[in-house]
Amino acid sequence: MRAVADYEVVLVRHGETHGYDSDGGLTDRGRQQAHERGSALAGELAAGATVRMPHARTARARETAAVVRAALVAERAADRPLDLGPTYAEPWLDNLRVSVDGAGVEAGSAVGGRLALDGELPGWAVECDRFDRGDGPSKAADSLP
Repeated sequence: MRAVADYEVVLVRHGETHGYDSDGGLTDRGRQQAHERGSALAGELAAGATVRMPHARTARARETAAVVRAALVAERAADRPLDLGPTYAEPWLDNLRVSVDGAGVEAGSAVGGRLALDGELPGWAVECDRFDRGDGPSKAADSLP
């Protein structure tokens, strides 16, 4: 039997963008958000960790990956090096699908559905909002379908 190495996958959503009507990239706030996440990751990753940085083929994803990577380089202490690869476009990330009420849907559809909601929010919408705020994991996520 072949042993499988331990690994951790960290998904980072792009920072605040100029909108979804075009591929306009990040706002200044979005670049700051990406930098803050990269700085936080620099402190969380174990010495010698292998880091690969695929991203979707959009300006917002490409810019977020570049800013996160730059922060990792700038914030990482010399005595805690990383095996840090380049950022690269990964077509499989272009059409991210999420679970909404137990069904897989395009992420854009979930955002549109979330924006149309009023009143008490279903669990999936609460999680979308939590994700957008950058909050940590919630216990509600454990009970989602």
